[in-house]
Amino acid sequence: EKQILFRYSDGNPYMIKAYCAFHQGSNLFLVMELVQGGTLSHKIQIRRMDENDIRFYVAQLICVLQYLHSKNIVYRDLKLEHAIVNSTGSIRLIDYGLGRLLKTPDDTCHTFCGTYSYMAPEVRRLEKSTSNEGYSYPVDFWALGVMFIQMLWGEQMDFSHQMFPNGNEETHAPRNLAQTLELPRYISPAAHSYVMGLLENDPEKRLGSPNSPHGSIREHPFFKSGHPINWQEIDEGIFKAVHKAPTITFTESDRSSHPSLSILQLDILDKDVSAKVEWLAAGKSTCTSVEEERFKSFDYISESTSLEFI
Repeated sequence: EKQILFRYSDGNPYMIKAYCAFHQGSNLFLVMELVQGGTLSHKIQIRRMDENDIRFYVAQLICVLQYLHSKNIVYRDLKLEHAIVNSTGSIRLIDYGLGRLLKTPDDTCHTFCGTYSYMAPEVRRLEKSTSNEGYSYPVDFWALGVMFIQMLWGEQMDFSHQMFPNGNEETHAPRNLAQTLELPRYISPAAHSYVMGLLENDPEKRLGSPNSPHGSIREHPFFKSGHPINWQEIDEGIFKAVHKAPTITFTESDRSSHPSLSILQLDILDKDVSAKVEWLAAGKSTCTSVEEERFKSFDYISESTSLEFI
């Protein structure tokens, strides 16, 4: 995660920015950009999104996924909880712990990992299979399709029972969700076509893959309907927000009460987390000489980080 963040996050407006990394005793810390608008998961709990909302957020996610893929990175854990929205409506993709940096663009992954309800069929097969068949970038576009449906419905759901109606993933090939999934009646034909392209079982045919029969992931009619997407604005990260997100603010009282932790507002944290933070601030974390040597190379300051911030 540290390697991906510090090497690549300045190259795309939708990657969470990392400022520095340090260790205190046996605890490791990444200091990152503060994003105050909540996750997409939180947003659908408040209200179901309309297609203009979804179009806006999906376009940003496509931009960051294509950027990662251009750097030979498979993200592998795309989900609503990992997309945080800032006060202007701009997404920040977080948590690169499962990201895989491939040696070459044509390399593949072979690890069974990710969040189960977002896993593409080619990843699920690895759970009980001895096959050497791998997977690559299209798994991220499958997960994007799942997110699309969840935003449409306004709830998080698992499609395992529709992919494997007999409950046996080891001996049965997955049913094609694009043919069996029932979508809301209010969905437009363009949105229906788009999400079905993302949920194509065959990764080579999946929307987002170079040879997909569904066409370009950016040029699909879905992005030309409703409030059309201006891809230049999306790529530059400069646009008018669909919905501005509420933000969390800090007060001088918060800062004066916790001078060593002035960037945190402790009253928004779980009590156990607050206790842990204060324990760390008191310098009570220790590590062995072996751990100290191992963590020594962890400390890092991004070149784009202001010295005033540190």
